[in-house]
Amino acid sequence: MSRDQSIDQQLASDLALVGRTRVFFGHKSVGGNIVEGLQELSRMAGGPTITLASLGSGDAPRGPVFLEAEIGENGRPLTKLDAFAEDLDRLGPGAVSVAVMKFCYLDFLADSQPDQIFAAYVERIAQLQSRYPQTVFVHVTTPLKAPEGVKGFVKKIIGRDPKADNVRRNQYNALLRRRFAKTSIYDLAALESTGRDGTRSLFQMSGDSYEQLSLDYSSDGGHLNASGRQMAARALIGALATAVRSTPGLSARLAGTSDDEAAASGPGSPAAR
Repeated sequence: MSRDQSIDQQLASDLALVGRTRVFFGHKSVGGNIVEGLQELSRMAGGPTITLASLGSGDAPRGPVFLEAEIGENGRPLTKLDAFAEDLDRLGPGAVSVAVMKFCYLDFLADSQPDQIFAAYVERIAQLQSRYPQTVFVHVTTPLKAPEGVKGFVKKIIGRDPKADNVRRNQYNALLRRRFAKTSIYDLAALESTGRDGTRSLFQMSGDSYEQLSLDYSSDGGHLNASGRQMAARALIGALATAVRSTPGLSARLAGTSDDEAAASGPGSPAAR
């Protein structure tokens, strides 16, 4: 059975909850696909259930909003950590209730050091959590690439096996899952590697099994197609809603906030402090 593409009661509830929340999503590349999926999802729900806005050079919109911004440079993951921190600092204390940062598959190649990148991520998130204790940080597994077929075979002949790139992504994701198992995780890699019929997309290398992007969700082997965008967007909304519900102070505040009160809860308002 394929994954349900309708707006069920649980998804509607999650959309309503996230729609009352201030979220910041720092991303690149596949993140843009996910944002497009959120826009499509909002239209499917029959109205602006979440307010999407790009974080530009001006002030962020007041009230509940899903802020998104491209951060850093692909292939240079530490620039993304810097840019994510800079954006949060520019927004200021109390400006967002939930913050999410996503790396790209291009940040992890065969010669990458996943343990070093992960250590840098953990250190930066700890700094930000200390600086912004009221913000919930949702951790994201890095996206994957699909099998490359003949193209991948040619690359392997000339000494660059694309499977080795996916191994590095899997290694990073394993570190993240272990470290943040008891906190909020948006497991994008697990979603990408599970086809629409539930079949897992895996490959073998050196006797071990690794996840790869299912061809159900991509037309170019890396970015998400319409089905992939919907899958990823729905799961992100679910992860954000779970993060809110598992944070008692935040969930209670949002549960007791009317739409009019929420509209006035932007940075600088009493509810944002």
